[in-house]
Amino acid sequence: MLNKNFWTLPNIFTFSRLVFGSPVVIWLSYHENVFAAIMFAMFVATDVLDGLVARHYNLVSEWGKRWDPIADQALVLPILWFFAFEKNMALLFWLTPLVLTIREVWVFFLRSKAQKRGLDISAHQTGKIKVTFEYIAIFDLLVGGTFFTGMGYILLGWALIFAMVSFGYYWVAYMRVD
Repeated sequence: MLNKNFWTLPNIFTFSRLVFGSPVVIWLSYHENVFAAIMFAMFVATDVLDGLVARHYNLVSEWGKRWDPIADQALVLPILWFFAFEKNMALLFWLTPLVLTIREVWVFFLRSKAQKRGLDISAHQTGKIKVTFEYIAIFDLLVGGTFFTGMGYILLGWALIFAMVSFGYYWVAYMRVD
């Protein structure tokens, strides 16, 4: 899987989010949230860039299609759990990472099971909208302050709604396969 064709720019971007994103942002948030927000925004930019570069230069890979959504959540979920445990945030911060984690495990399971049968359940637009809401919400929460924190809560609510809608898409797609 990690051959010379693996090391394309989109896969490197995905790999960097998968391995380095959350630890760096969590470490920074212990020191200065503004720097954490900037670092988080840089990792989010790699998500945007990997898709653009992969499509523009025809570098879409099976590894990238499978691991890009996982890398997104490897960046998002630890930060949400960090807020839940370290910042003693409201109940929303306990429910949000719990629901999103369960959703991600199920989606991964459904897509993996379909892939073993030689079928592809590709990423759906509602999942992309969900992760966009997650990204903006986390950025707002890292920036802090009354306005940004309030917006972060609202956007996390929207992320949860789109998480359930997109899960419904994956479930229906899987049931058609089954």
